Formats: sequence, C-alpha cells, structure tokens
Amino acid sequence: MQLSGRKLLASTAAVALVSGGSLLALRVFAVPADEFSTVSHPAEPWLLAAHRWIAPATVLAIGWTIGDHAEPKRRAKSSNLGGGLAVITLCGLTILSATALQTLDLAGLRPATIWLHAALAVGAGVLTVLHARRAKRT
Repeated sequence: MQLSGRKLLASTAAVALVSGGSLLALRVFAVPADEFSTVSHPAEPWLLAAHRWIAPATVLAIGWTIGDHAEPKRRAKSSNLGGGLAVITLCGLTILSATALQTLDLAGLRPATIWLHAALAVGAGVLTVLHARRAKRT
C-alpha cells in the first residue's frame, strides 16, 4: 500500500476517533449549565461538525485502502484475508450506523445507536492496528 494512502487512512481515522470519542464523552459525562440546553458542553457543536466533516475523508481513505491493498490481495488469493475482511466489515458497519444516526428517526433507539456506532468504530480501529502490526511481522 502506498505511503500516501496509509497516511490518509491513519490521519483521518485518528481525527474521527478523537472527535467522536470526545463528543461521546461530552454527551455522557458533561452536565449542561442550563437544564433547557440542547448541548451538554459549548464544544459539542464544533466537535460534531468536525466529526461530520472528517467522516467523508475517512470513507475515501477506506475505499482507497480497499482498492490499493485489499482487492489485490483478494485477486492473488492470499491465504491471509481474515483480518482484513474483519476490518472491512467493521468499517462498513460503522459507516452504516453513522448513516442511520444522520438519516433515520430513531427516537428511543438513538442512545443505543450512538453506543453501537462508538463500539464499531473502536473495534474497527483496534482491528486495523492489529492487522497492520501483524503485516509488519510477516
């Protein structure tokens, strides 16, 4: 995989994980100054905007990685596809959960969907790091 693709994937994923994790922490742990406030913390709106803006770049980086790295491995019938397929699957599910959060009227399911999205994103991040470390050893 090209260095530019790895850098794009690493940087966009890091910003997405940090902005999303910070946003989740504010929503869970921050206490609103006003009981009628729609946000828990003044940083919440810009963190959400940053998370929404970095998401398309992260999806682009994932697609680039699939085309530049995963697809050639699949075509060559590599015996080591399991870890990469797990990463791709979790990334896809993370994207679907994000789309659901932005487009569906989830009402009572919104908190559970937020936690699901966070768990999928963390899982995808951890599996990606493990996948990359394993590739360096072999």
